[in-house]
Amino acid sequence: MAYRIQNTNSTANHLSPRILFVTVAPFTVSAILYTFSNNLSYHTLKYMDPVSYQVLTNLKILTTAVLFRIILRKPLTWKKWLALLLLMAGSMLDGASGKVGSSSSVNMTASYMHVTYFGIFLMMIYTTISGFSGVYTEYTIKKIPKMDINLQNCLLYIFGILINGFLFVTSGLSDNKPLNLFEGFSVYTWIIILTQSLVGIFFGYVFKYASNITRLFIIGCSMVLTTLLAMLIWAMPIHPLFLLTASLIILSLYLYYS
Repeated sequence: MAYRIQNTNSTANHLSPRILFVTVAPFTVSAILYTFSNNLSYHTLKYMDPVSYQVLTNLKILTTAVLFRIILRKPLTWKKWLALLLLMAGSMLDGASGKVGSSSSVNMTASYMHVTYFGIFLMMIYTTISGFSGVYTEYTIKKIPKMDINLQNCLLYIFGILINGFLFVTSGLSDNKPLNLFEGFSVYTWIIILTQSLVGIFFGYVFKYASNITRLFIIGCSMVLTTLLAMLIWAMPIHPLFLLTASLIILSLYLYYS
């Protein structure tokens, strides 16, 4: 009987409001950070062309690594720093690949290319917050190792939906617009939502059992794989820049994990 009373009290204490708040609140912070960074990324596109955006957004590789070292206090050797710089260089080259097709496409892209100082300022904020979002979420997930990763993903998504839903309603009311959440949605929209949700859930597992650095390399390798699949499916010719991009990413992968 004494054991049962003690066990019951322990369970009640475990589920107390204070413990519940301390456990759940960090996921709210992660959801706010992701909401801010995702919306800021679209706002940044107003001040630069898409190709420049694709190139500069890879600066978050460096910001993520720096914050990973500071917040999680994970030491990185000079060889690992070099690997991350090579990964960033390869990813930037991949983002710039849209500028180096035919000579006509280069001239066309150059005529539409524009990057403002305010756009660069927003990009620096975005890459910093994006890196901080990932590192903070990894810290939050790993801080409670016994909590199931599916529950952690669920909490993050629930708060993300609530926060974005609140912003949607308030912006619609302020602009006197009808609150039609699914306006303009198509089958392709739902496919994008589904795939992005699955990617987010997958990266939750990466944060739990690996790290943000692993996530960066997964994204880098996915760029190479996407190009290879495009070459196989649509018989696209191999561009010399792709060979350089793939070489840098593969070399960075070897240097970091060797």
